[in-house]
Amino acid sequence: MILEGRNEALEYIVSGETEEKMEFLVCMIRAGALNDEIQEIIGTSGEPGRKLLKEEYGKADEARTAAMYSALAVFEEYEANGNVSAPTLQAFEDDVGRLRSALDRFADVYRATLPDDGRDLSGDAAAAVTLLAMQEELLESIGESYKYVILGNVEEKEKFSAGMDRFAAGAEAFNATAYLHAGGNAAVAGEYQAMMVAVAEYRSATDAFFSVYERDGWISPEAFHTYEDAVDEMRTAYGVLMASVLANT
Repeated sequence: MILEGRNEALEYIVSGETEEKMEFLVCMIRAGALNDEIQEIIGTSGEPGRKLLKEEYGKADEARTAAMYSALAVFEEYEANGNVSAPTLQAFEDDVGRLRSALDRFADVYRATLPDDGRDLSGDAAAAVTLLAMQEELLESIGESYKYVILGNVEEKEKFSAGMDRFAAGAEAFNATAYLHAGGNAAVAGEYQAMMVAVAEYRSATDAFFSVYERDGWISPEAFHTYEDAVDEMRTAYGVLMASVLANT
């Protein structure tokens, strides 16, 4: 949810469409609601583990608030000037990074509260975790593609390519497992192939997206929507695959 929200904010800067800004705000509202639910589940137990868990999630919520304020600063600058400076965008990225780190720390503390046999993942659960890591690489790369056409910094384009390479390596490892081969799930194997086709089409769409920017120096509404459609197709295919894997866990 965090990376999806970050990408919605960047989409607003690229497209200027208020809908993208609203989708970012909706992501943050949902994150806040989830925070309330988790805080309620954690409760006010005096157990040392529970107290630490509550403390770490409180830090994550503070980081979420900071990231939202940074995003609003990005929006304010964009709406005033028609563009965003590298320092303002980097401040937002840094706050998103701190939020992700805080959530990782919370996850580590949570895992430490589980019994030993609940910490080891195998089979379908391990496959789901692998897919989540692959999804994170995709979402990171989408963000880098938007940052490239916002800032024109070739480093962002290189980060996009590096992220997609890491995704490809993860996909190869996932595809090589018994989960998709001997004794595996034929339906999931088909959904995996459909997802990989969508990813390949997304890569082609990204090449065209970058070419338009490099030729024209800006992204037209038509170019933005063509690229966004490819992103949505990939995310949909990924969601179908993930839902099937989670259904088996």
